[in-house]
Parts: sequence; C-alpha cells; structure tokens
Amino acid sequence: MPHRLFIASYREEYAAATLSLFMDSVTQTSAADYIPEQVQAWARPAERDLD
Repeated sequence: MPHRLFIASYREEYAAATLSLFMDSVTQTSAADYIPEQVQAWARPAERDLD
C-alpha cells in the first residue's frame, strides 16, 4: 500500500517549533562537524527569541 504524504502550508504558529528545530540542529546535531565559532556565527543565539 503506498504511503500518503500531506504537505501543509507553513503557518505563523509553526515559527517557534521551526526555530527550536533549527537551533537544535545547528548547536547539537551538527555541532561536532564545525568549530565553535562557526556554530555561533550560524546559530547567532543572542539574536534569536526562543520565547
């Protein structure tokens, strides 16, 4: 049986979860692949509002 895929339009209420996923991906998942300065330049945590 084929799997069905539903692609939803992006909505503003997804922003916090999207940013959280991005930050986790940059600072945790892929952090071992980059030097700390690269991670900080990419993530810019001081410029992000996670609330």
